[in-house]
Amino acid sequence: MISALRRRFFSVTGSQMSSLISTETLSNSLLNYSVLDCSWYLPNAGRSGLAEYNQRRIPGARFFDINGPGLSDKATNLPHMLPSEIEFASAAAQLGLSKSKHIVCYDTLGLFSAARVWYHLKAFGHKNVYVLDGGFPRWIEEGRTIESGAASLPLDRIAVEQWHLDKEMVRSLSQITENISVRKQTRERNADDLRNQEIVIDARSSGRFAGLDAEVRPGVRSGHIPFSLNVPFTLVLDSAKKNQSLLPKEDLQDVFENAGIDLKRPGKIITSCGSGVTAAVITLALSEAGRPFESTALYDGSWTEYGSNTDTEVATGSDAKIDKET
Repeated sequence: MISALRRRFFSVTGSQMSSLISTETLSNSLLNYSVLDCSWYLPNAGRSGLAEYNQRRIPGARFFDINGPGLSDKATNLPHMLPSEIEFASAAAQLGLSKSKHIVCYDTLGLFSAARVWYHLKAFGHKNVYVLDGGFPRWIEEGRTIESGAASLPLDRIAVEQWHLDKEMVRSLSQITENISVRKQTRERNADDLRNQEIVIDARSSGRFAGLDAEVRPGVRSGHIPFSLNVPFTLVLDSAKKNQSLLPKEDLQDVFENAGIDLKRPGKIITSCGSGVTAAVITLALSEAGRPFESTALYDGSWTEYGSNTDTEVATGSDAKIDKET
């Protein structure tokens, strides 16, 4: 557990605006936001985000398909990779998204794929993007108004705007492998050298991270990126709230410290997972714990890319103490 002194430090330095919005706030001013249903499920879940969106949704919500044309890169076989700026600009206009209007992301699990769209929009430069605290499950539990049946199409479109992808918020396979080489060179040096290097947080389960459990996608090896640290995304969720919300700020700080992660480190913190979705939950948790969004990045290809590449070095086991910085 972190000390009282450290808690006081975070209460001062971690004062940026929250990226969470309550169901009450959204309900009271629904017309002031562009609302996005960002629901997506793992391939083996047997569910369709779009089908469920067409059954019921928050009034006025539009469906953000993270694998859809213009919303993902179709030039790769990797799932839901970020699209080009030109492709996204056109798709965003079709969805009626403007950089001048605040956006709220939600999903039907509470907190899962909504964080990915939050990250996506922020990486493309949108300054006012929020994740609905508790998501659609809480909205329903509170008896708030829902819209049912197939959504009326076509949706209103707006003029195409320019969107700029901040490439510092994204990491590629080559950057990940380069970081492994750098860490090998610095692992025997002092702690300051390590603190200045990038670290990777893997949001997958401990069994998948250790290489004990099979991957959900065929052809993907088991294990993890060398020198990465494991923070399963479920650890940052509040079980008292049915895992539909993040833990309170101080508890999030505890989770990261217990995993050996110094939130004040100068080097970037990179998040990864199976395909770049729950990695964004960790990115959101880092932000809510006080780590500036700009000091993080997300490995877009994540383990689907890394683990399916036969040239990459794979680590197994769960002992990463040599990389703990706190």
